[in-house]
Amino acid sequence: EYFAVAGIYVFSPKVLGYFKENQPLDMITFLKKLRHYKKKIIGFPVHEDWIEVGLLENYKKMKNAK
Repeated sequence: EYFAVAGIYVFSPKVLGYFKENQPLDMITFLKKLRHYKKKIIGFPVHEDWIEVGLLENYKKMKNAK
């Protein structure tokens, strides 16, 4: 069993003060930096089935499954 980042994030605008403005930043780096500053990070496990729709092939499958 593995955990994956599902792409839904809620955070206080205060945490933006830890990052440079107008600089690219991926979520993994964002979360690691917050952990470095000892900020509370909470995950919500999802037990339902899910599919990565960021891949074009998967997106097309889901679009056609309606």
